[in-house]
Formats: sequence, C-alpha cells, structure tokens
Amino acid sequence: MSNDQPITNLVRSDRVGIRSRTGTGAKPWGWLVTSISYGDLWLAESGEMGFAKVKWYDQDWRTRVTDVTAYEVPKEAAYRTGAGMYYDRSMEIAFGSSRYLVVFTGIVQFRSTADKLIAKVPGVHHAGAMIVEAKSLYKNRGTRQRAIEAMHSWQEILKNEEILAADLPLA
Repeated sequence: MSNDQPITNLVRSDRVGIRSRTGTGAKPWGWLVTSISYGDLWLAESGEMGFAKVKWYDQDWRTRVTDVTAYEVPKEAAYRTGAGMYYDRSMEIAFGSSRYLVVFTGIVQFRSTADKLIAKVPGVHHAGAMIVEAKSLYKNRGTRQRAIEAMHSWQEILKNEEILAADLPLA
C-alpha cells in the first residue's frame, strides 16, 4: 500500500505517542535511547489505518486494519518500555515486521500558532511557556479519561474482523 495515495473518508483519529518496539526499541534499555514520536493514529472508512507524524523527522506509516494485532501492556511491562505512568492508556500493536507501543494522550484541542509564539518569545520565554502550558492543561482537562476511552475504542476496532464505519465511535 503506497503512502502516496490520499486518505479518504477518515472515520477516527486520536493523538498518540508511539515508540518502535523493534530494533533498538525492543531492547530492555531501548526506551532510554529511542524517543516517542507524536502524531495521530487514524482509521479510514476503507479499512486502512496509520500514523500521521507531527515532526518532520518522525516516520508515517499505514497498513490494513485487518493486518494489525493489538496487545495489552501490563503495568510491569509499561515501566520497562518507558510508558510506566501511562500503562492504563497504552497498548502494543504489531503488523508485518513492525511493532509499536502506543500511548493515547486524550488531547483533542491543540496549541494555536499564537500560543506557540508566546512560548518562544525571547525575554518572556519562561513566563510565556508556563502560561501556554497552564492554558493547554486547562483546555485538555480530563484527558486521562478520553485517552482510556480512545484506547478501548481502538482495541475494539482491532479485534473485529469486519469493520463498518457506521458502527465506529467518531472522535
């Protein structure tokens, strides 16, 4: 499946942090040297799903939802993978030779361009960053519950063989 084809009829999209669990990321100490990539885990009506990166240096991917297997992440394993305090909103997914730890953020409203500028203005950087962070936390209050709900929705999606767009909870 080519990444050049456009995504049509997006059914669900959730902001996540994702870490590769293959290569260095599979080592017990791998979480110390690999970083989490942030972006959106998405599902299209066609049955495709993927990850849309936020930063230019991260990697997008897409696959058929029927090719993906989801695994729960026990609390002990979450601590060993660097997602310790987020074990209740984490899962692992695997397809082909790829395996990823997915941490759901529950974020639904993102920082505006003005917020980002305020946080970076020299001279007010620290105060601006604190104001922007407080504003972001206020707008995203209750994100833990949304993250858990999103994770449960994705677990339902990934364990079903037949996916009907009308049956999916929109997010």
